[in-house]
Amino acid sequence: MDAIAILDIGKTNTKVTLVADGRVIEQRRRHSESHPAPPYLHLANDRIWDWALEQLADLARQFNITDIVPVAHGASVAVIDDAGLVLPMLDYELDISDFDTEYDRMARDFAATGSPRLPCGHNTSRQLFWLQRKFPEQFARAKAIVGYAQYWSFLLSGVAANELTALGCHTDLWQPRAGDFSPLVDKAGWRGLMPVLRGAGDVLGPIKPEIAARTGLSPHCRVRCGKGAPILIAAAASCDFWACGCSAAIGKSRRTYLILPASMYSFTIEGSVCWLCRAQNGH
Repeated sequence: MDAIAILDIGKTNTKVTLVADGRVIEQRRRHSESHPAPPYLHLANDRIWDWALEQLADLARQFNITDIVPVAHGASVAVIDDAGLVLPMLDYELDISDFDTEYDRMARDFAATGSPRLPCGHNTSRQLFWLQRKFPEQFARAKAIVGYAQYWSFLLSGVAANELTALGCHTDLWQPRAGDFSPLVDKAGWRGLMPVLRGAGDVLGPIKPEIAARTGLSPHCRVRCGKGAPILIAAAASCDFWACGCSAAIGKSRRTYLILPASMYSFTIEGSVCWLCRAQNGH
């Protein structure tokens, strides 16, 4: 049986969910965790990665997984080079207020970005700002900055990409009305590190050969760009899916999958309107 694997990375739990014929047929979960310092409190992505590959390997013995769709919360950001992270990914509950005066002067523009001032590292560009100043040599090795969901699609495919809900989720990085990065991105020198903007459902490529060899997944298994939002509509018949960034519509630490066969809806990804927040997709 063909199936879609949804890799869902949350702050509380991490899940691998299989979808086939318009329904959830299997789900594996584990508790998400963080590593203490050194160098600072950071997400245990290494453990998540090993666990996720183990689950995919086991599921691949039972199902033909055609696509992998990463989904993740919007309060983490990855600074990467060709090999992976150049710095561990901050736990957003860490107090990183050292440079707040300078940061707020450069970044705070709610009218343009829609990003409120949030505590600790909930504004992901505050994480970037802090890392750049605390660890300038390591940060200088960066080749790309990607959202949390896109970090996993990068690990799976080797292709770095950006996506709207990851950029626009209280990050201070994106101006929704202008459809462009915020002035902070240019002031901090990050624009050259921002990969091309892709749609959440775009295929970045097949899984890397070494992952196919390790898991037994088909080397033709497609990696989708993924979504930084809590609502995912997956069309099991065609593997098209749509989601919006209306994180206020779902309670904290909850993630809901609306699994619909393609025949049940007729909207297009570009023109759809979210029935929960009535917002145009991607805004």
